[in-house]
Amino acid sequence: MAGTTDPQDYTSDIYDLMLAHQSVQEFLDAVVRLSATIMAPADVVSGITYRNRRRMVTLVSSIPEVGVLDELQYDAGDGPCLTALNTGTTTVVDDTDADQRWRGYLRAVADHGYLSMMGMPLPLRARNDGTDDGRSEGAASINFYGAERAVFTPERQRAAEAFATSAGAALSLIVKVDDARDQTAHMVAATETRSAIDVAVGIIMAQNRCSQEEAFRILRSSSNNQNVKVHTLAQLILERASNPAPVVPHSGNTAPNP
Repeated sequence: MAGTTDPQDYTSDIYDLMLAHQSVQEFLDAVVRLSATIMAPADVVSGITYRNRRRMVTLVSSIPEVGVLDELQYDAGDGPCLTALNTGTTTVVDDTDADQRWRGYLRAVADHGYLSMMGMPLPLRARNDGTDDGRSEGAASINFYGAERAVFTPERQRAAEAFATSAGAALSLIVKVDDARDQTAHMVAATETRSAIDVAVGIIMAQNRCSQEEAFRILRSSSNNQNVKVHTLAQLILERASNPAPVVPHSGNTAPNP
């Protein structure tokens, strides 16, 4: 697949990566490694930049040096990758030695041995609620660094744009799946917590022959007195419910909350 310019090939390969890697970070690692190969046989390295309201960060890079160069651009406050993020258009530098834009930054890039650059937006599909991929109205780009001048020809730009379109769609989907997985885990945990408390309240009601409201007051008051969470105390009551020795606080031994 390396070097081809057929967008369908990228879509198929990227979605294969999505299915093979469950976490967002694993997926990004695989995507950035693949992105560096689509320019073959040119010697190119790459990274993915993400920006939200609070900060700019390189999420992943094919080699550590890319992260260093990206950080230099963030510090400078401008450059090809940031321009791609701000404008939503591909930004190319054919010669880091000769290009007069962003001179201080491009000189540093040339000193690291990279003579051409390309910043390309990574399209993130909007969610149903009108936000982006769930990361605080963020934007992303793929940043390419080439060891030779004029690496990013129009043909390679088209290939990279096709790749970015497929990668952005897959990234948006995998983030949504990851968000849904987290939400489900939280819902399950909350349900288990609520169930434990409900059962503990039932045990207190039976032992103290009191109402549900009074039983919950006893549980909460005992939680405060022992300086433990209500859920933790409820779990303890459930674990020891079969013990012959009494473990549930009696209403007469527990002072209500002021």
